[in-house]
Amino acid sequence: MKTLRLMGMAVFAVLLSASFMACSSDDDDDSTISSGQVPEGLEAVDIGLGVLWANMNIDATSPYSLGSEFVWGETEVRKGKRTLENYKGPSWSYLTKNKEVLTTYSISGTKYDVAHVKWGNGWRLPTEDEIRALKNHCIRYLSPDSSYVIIKNRYNPDLDSLIIPTTSPSFCLLGGDYYEDKSNVIYLYCYGFSKKNKFYFSMGGGYYQFSGYVRPVKDKY
Repeated sequence: MKTLRLMGMAVFAVLLSASFMACSSDDDDDSTISSGQVPEGLEAVDIGLGVLWANMNIDATSPYSLGSEFVWGETEVRKGKRTLENYKGPSWSYLTKNKEVLTTYSISGTKYDVAHVKWGNGWRLPTEDEIRALKNHCIRYLSPDSSYVIIKNRYNPDLDSLIIPTTSPSFCLLGGDYYEDKSNVIYLYCYGFSKKNKFYFSMGGGYYQFSGYVRPVKDKY
């Protein structure tokens, strides 16, 4: 009986140890269990820029609807004020770890990427280069009511096109890349389309307050 009790205690100790290991977390771990909540009607559109673009925004019901607005680095819609205290995105130390000043880096494809977390299946925030390709290699057509922009490849117009809704001159879509300047300020890359069919590509500071809509991309292969 004593032997059986000792064996039982040993088994319990192993299970308890495994439980602690399973529940432990690492703030630097970018792994995530993507929910894969792919919306109905989602399509991957190839406009000839090296990646596939989603045909709608995160939480949108169609290519013509805006979807939800997200604070950069957060994966749920923000409720309440945008302060550093209630920010649920990456910490300052995470954003600046092992990086050189004026070097661009990214949260695309990490646990702080809302597309990666919500949709999974390879979807992620676009990088700076992917956003610039959208600007430099495409032409745009504004809808008659100025509610959306049609985007086509400038050099291969026979490819599929993107439809991106617009709201106001301040409307923006979030990118995954960012950089730190010499004053230790974090700047984010974003882009958008105004009601005058103007493409703008800009960088915003105040990462824990900056918000926008999300149009994900995924690699072709």
